[in-house]
Parts: sequence; structure tokens; C-alpha cells
Amino acid sequence: MIAQFRINKGIKIRTKNNQFIPYSSNVEDIIDSTLKSLNDFITSPQNNITVDKKIRGCIKKAVDVWRKYERNGYFHKHNLHQSDNKIDDVRQMTSFLYFLILGGIRINDDEKRRLGIISRSKTINNDFDLEYVYSDFQSWFNNIIEYDLPKNGIPGLWILLTNEGCLWNAKPYLMKYFYIDEFENGTFNFEDTINTNHLKSISSFSWQSNTDKLIDANLQFIELFDRFESNNASALSKIDTIILGGKPMTQLIHLSQKEKGSR
Repeated sequence: MIAQFRINKGIKIRTKNNQFIPYSSNVEDIIDSTLKSLNDFITSPQNNITVDKKIRGCIKKAVDVWRKYERNGYFHKHNLHQSDNKIDDVRQMTSFLYFLILGGIRINDDEKRRLGIISRSKTINNDFDLEYVYSDFQSWFNNIIEYDLPKNGIPGLWILLTNEGCLWNAKPYLMKYFYIDEFENGTFNFEDTINTNHLKSISSFSWQSNTDKLIDANLQFIELFDRFESNNASALSKIDTIILGGKPMTQLIHLSQKEKGSR
């Protein structure tokens, strides 16, 4: 998709027969889509896609190393079932490359929205439109469940709301543990449970609203979440508990069947 941001702009790209032609929607079926070719396209000085020369060199080197010494070895078919396959190393290096590429190229706001970095809900007027905002919320939460949670699920997800004018941000944190009894008697310490590993960081969700009051934003988030929960109950089973907000306004908005049964 990053390469496609430069489509129909007169920038040249390599084809499968090693020619360079202007990249347009008419030639997508003949371009060389190998990782090396796309790396060359992104890091070409003439294409001016990266933010500066040093970043361009870092991206080119990192992707080339990954392609030559890591990716080709790990993803060769005879390695897929080896017991010593370093899946965690692959994931970490892939996350690093995403970070390096997305942080090192020129991306405008429209392209950020297409990548899911900025919610399109930021661009509407200040009236809270449930139908409009929910489609973004649904995509955001589905991505959390599919990509950001450990395979065996988590004890809890703590979501904090912050305000910038009439723009609200919901920032989720993975929790290492959660004790419902301590929560109910007001002695649970959320700060001690947060997983601060940067690899476990989850992207925020933002939406515009006609209020700058936290209590109203909480109600709007709960309205979005309740709709999501009614349509995705089985997927939410990976999350034992979801807490919204902090003192003095802390709410339990989700409790899995497993946790309900243990009470």
C-alpha cells in the first residue's frame, strides 16, 4: 500500500522484465513486486519518499538484511515445522521494520487514515454520530483482538480516555493481572498491572464529539463498545476484563464468562 500511495504521480518503478516505467494503475500487473524491488522504490533518492537521506539509508539496509539473512531462511517451506523456528524473533524484527518504514517515510493525513493510523472519525463535525464512528471503532477493536493480544488471551484491558478540545482518545493498556474483589472494594492498583513492554503497545482510538466532559465521553465509548460486544461476544472471550477510565470514574464494562463463573 505504501508504494501505491505514489501511483499515477509519474514516479518510475521496476517491471518484471527489469524495465523502469511510470507507476500507474494500468501497469500494476506487470511491476516487480518482490521485496527488493519495493525496497529500492521506497528508498530511491529520485522518488523522495523518505523524510531524509539518513533514514533512507537505514530503511534500505534494514530491509536488505532482513530479506537476505532472515526472511528467506525463516520462510523457506522446509523451516515452517522446525521446533527451533524463532517465531518471536521474526515477529519482533517485522515490528521493527514496520516502525522504521512508517516512521521514516512522508505520509499525509489521508494516507494515514488509509493505513488506519488516523481514524476517519476525526474529520467529521463535532456531533457524535454513532453510526459513522462505529465502523472505525469496530475495525480498531477487531485489530486489537486479532493482532495485539497474546494467543491465550489477557487478564484485563485498561482503557483511559484523554481529551484534546472535542477530540477524545481511548488508549488501551494490557494488564498483567486483575482481581475483581480488589476492584470492587477500591484497593486495586492499576498502575502496577500495566505491561510497559513497548512491543505490547496498542494503538489508540480517536473520535470527535460535541462534548469536552469526561462523563459524556465515557457514555459514548460505552455505547460504541456495547454494540461491538453484542456482535462479537465470542471474540471478546480472549479478554477476561475490560476497565474504562481511572479514578474517580472507573467502570467495569466487560467481564468474560470465565470470570463471571469464578465469582
